[in-house]
Amino acid sequence: MNKVMEIVSFKLIAGTSDEAFLEANEKLNLWVQQQPGFETRRLLKQHDDSWMDVIQWTTLEEAQAAGEKIMQELGDSPCMAMINPESVVMNHHELKIQLAAN
Repeated sequence: MNKVMEIVSFKLIAGTSDEAFLEANEKLNLWVQQQPGFETRRLLKQHDDSWMDVIQWTTLEEAQAAGEKIMQELGDSPCMAMINPESVVMNHHELKIQLAAN
């Protein structure tokens, strides 16, 4: 089975600074690193001030299990409070090619 890329796009609540959001992500980073199947996480800011959270999981089932747990365990965290919930779009994609520098 191929690995899974979880891509979550979202916008921050107006007035939230990048620095505060990145600092608040430390708790999320620790949490996601402990989840079964977690491989990598990249947090990207786009030119239109929206964000993308790209997480690589070993399987779709592990990605979905983490997705079900996150709101129960971190739903009231400062990081989540900074995200506009109406802007969140989550998708899972099967990884077909992964290339890294030599």
